[in-house]
Amino acid sequence: IDDFTWNFCKYINLHLASNLSIKHLSDHFSINRTTLARQFKKHMKKTIPEYIKEKRIERIKFLLAFTELTMLEIGIQSGYNDQTYLSKLFQKVMGTTPLKYRIAMRKSRPQKSEIGLNGK
Repeated sequence: IDDFTWNFCKYINLHLASNLSIKHLSDHFSINRTTLARQFKKHMKKTIPEYIKEKRIERIKFLLAFTELTMLEIGIQSGYNDQTYLSKLFQKVMGTTPLKYRIAMRKSRPQKSEIGLNGK
């Protein structure tokens, strides 16, 4: 990918909790919305909203697996302030509920005692 697209993706990844509308992004990068959308799709083979959703879901998966944050806190950190929408979106994309995903990830992680971190 080109430097602009790399920097654009980096910005999105660092600001997933923020307003990432096409208008906001085009204003921030001082580029026409249509040009931005066209260039992004050309280089990334997906639309900007698809990319943002993908990255937000990745963040949600990580936070579910490795933190004790509530769904509200996870939603805020991922750019979704509506827990109901977040849960429905997650289930649609992942095929399971956030709670079931969290439980499954916890079961699959090694326990501290299994990896020698229990202080003994």
